[in-house]
Amino acid sequence: MAILLLLLVPVIAIALLLLFGKWKNFSEKISVVSSLIEVIIGVYIVQQVLSTEVINYSLYFSINALNALFLGLTVFIGLIITLHSIGYFKEELKKEMLNEKKLREAYLLIRFFLLFVYIALLTTSPILMWIAIEGTTLVTVFMINLFNRKTDLEAAWKFLIINSIGLLLGLLGTLLFLAQGASQGEVLLQWKDIMNVNGVLNPESLKLAYILVFIGYGTKIGLVPMHTWKPDTYNKAPLPTVALLATVLLNVAFLAILRFTMVVNQEIGATFTSQLFIFFGVLSIFLSASIIYTQKNLKRLLAYSTIEHAGIIALGFGFGGIGILGAMLHILYHSIAKTALFLLASNIVVRYSTSIIASIQGMIKVLPITSILFLLSILFIVGLPPFGMFFSEFYILLSGFGNNIFVSGFVLLLFVLVFVGFLKTGMQMIFSEVPEGIVKGEANYWTLIPVGVVVIVMLIGSIYLPEFVMQLVTEATDIIQNNTL
Repeated sequence: MAILLLLLVPVIAIALLLLFGKWKNFSEKISVVSSLIEVIIGVYIVQQVLSTEVINYSLYFSINALNALFLGLTVFIGLIITLHSIGYFKEELKKEMLNEKKLREAYLLIRFFLLFVYIALLTTSPILMWIAIEGTTLVTVFMINLFNRKTDLEAAWKFLIINSIGLLLGLLGTLLFLAQGASQGEVLLQWKDIMNVNGVLNPESLKLAYILVFIGYGTKIGLVPMHTWKPDTYNKAPLPTVALLATVLLNVAFLAILRFTMVVNQEIGATFTSQLFIFFGVLSIFLSASIIYTQKNLKRLLAYSTIEHAGIIALGFGFGGIGILGAMLHILYHSIAKTALFLLASNIVVRYSTSIIASIQGMIKVLPITSILFLLSILFIVGLPPFGMFFSEFYILLSGFGNNIFVSGFVLLLFVLVFVGFLKTGMQMIFSEVPEGIVKGEANYWTLIPVGVVVIVMLIGSIYLPEFVMQLVTEATDIIQNNTL
């Protein structure tokens, strides 16, 4: 019943926004109320999962520790972004970057996006998951073009074309998985149905299907070389909505790949899938590290940082063993830290009216609170001890040095390059002289308080993870290691 309620809340919010969105401040209020209710229901569902392991609702919706972890992150990030958006969009209204109609559209798109994500997270059907993720693609196109500039439209088209091609490959791979069951006289509607025909699936067909799925959903993640949409999209879309793409959507796409990975691992072992994860993971880290060091645009810098961390997560799943635990922790820490960075970047870009790093100077005097939070988030995202991401990366590299010392050593060198690049950029932006004509002072409390909460959660989580969070992470890791969908 709770699963149904979680799906109904954004639907009701969407209906209310369509009917009464023209009322003054109604869009903001209904969005906040919807997010709060979703958090309450999400927390309740997670608690139920921790006590009963699996919750089923009808044939097509179910939740265990693996998707419960992603769900908990989604409802939390959804609330934070909704709250931050109130202040952010007010500032953009003042600058006439959007009007009241576009403002209502923005809140509507966020609710649509979260609805599709909830469906993708909770469904037991590979086809329904694909449809829901394709739904996020269509919503994102309108998000990118929210400010209605020519360059925004170009970025939206690029996003649509690349992601649609990727998802078509993902659909083809999914159909190949399902078709193998049909060849054995089985009707495969859910992942557990595919798992139940253990031993009769053709290994070569499985490999081809998995490669198509990996490339398809890897496009959504932004793994190199399927990453080309990310820098333009992140540069043009409103930053609060970009935060959804960099965290929530990335997590959902990884979940899709992991579900197919467990099927393949059960049938032919983990060697084949591990090789793909490691190859694309190292490629993504290498390209991102090279570009981060010389990047001149803040939004694009964060785009390549997201690609890098997607590669790190993929590497953890590829190395296996304790690397999988590291990957799950990295998903948790990256989701929180990248939400903070994008929301802080929105404060910076709004104040300086640019994302060019050379033009963003003297932040400590212009945006003192944002600057402190931004510096802490940078130190966290580069994995500096004792921050949480250091430990997740440590587990991944520890597993890697036990399996492939050369790959792990190379990746460690790339981490150093990213650290130097990020720190150089951060120091340049924060501690330089203030340019002429820049108004000093934070925008408003709505842009500060939500991101402040995220940074506090990020810092506390570095030294102490609540017992229920660790239980979720360890149970999710066990599900992946034991191939128990």
